[in-house]
Amino acid sequence: MNVAACDANTPWDTHIVKSCVAQVTVLEWDQSGHYLLIGDTLAAANAEIWTTPTHLLNEWTRVANICIPDEPIQA
Repeated sequence: MNVAACDANTPWDTHIVKSCVAQVTVLEWDQSGHYLLIGDTLAAANAEIWTTPTHLLNEWTRVANICIPDEPIQA
C-alpha cells in the first residue's frame, strides 16, 4: 500500500510519502499543514510523523515514529 500526496492544483502529479505492507488506519494533517500522521497496523500499531522540509511534495522525511504492541491506532 502506498500513501501519496498531491497538490490540489495538479492532482495528476502524485508523490509517494510512504510504502508499506500494512493497512493504513489513520491519515491526518496537523493544524498547520506541515506534518502528516500515518498510522498502520502490521504486527503492532505503528505511528509515524512525516514532513516536507523544503515544502516540496516530492521530498518527504520521517521525523518521528512509535510502535505500540497490542494497541490499534484509531482516529
